[in-house]
Amino acid sequence: MSPDVKLFIAHSPNSDHQLVAAPMAVNVIAGGAFQTAPVADGMVLDNAGDSISSRNKSFCELTMLYWAWKNQEADYYGFCHYRRVFSFRPDSLVTLGKKAQWGLFEYRHL
Repeated sequence: MSPDVKLFIAHSPNSDHQLVAAPMAVNVIAGGAFQTAPVADGMVLDNAGDSISSRNKSFCELTMLYWAWKNQEADYYGFCHYRRVFSFRPDSLVTLGKKAQWGLFEYRHL
């Protein structure tokens, strides 16, 4: 049986961001307590259950990490920022015309 892996991607409240669509990805508004705009499909808020979302102005993405720790079950947890994600696609996102829009940088090796 393969392990349950969840990659939590932090998004800012009331912003229009590109959601990461992958089976393990969980797009989360870090600071969901401050979200006033409608939430996009596939996005979750970090202010449900045991949370410190209201402290986001002091703790930034850490409110999402706390929420995941207290409210989500997984064998492995990963965390990243909506502007700093890894792509494991076989084709290059840069050659797909996304470089100017998303400011992508491509590295052949980590």
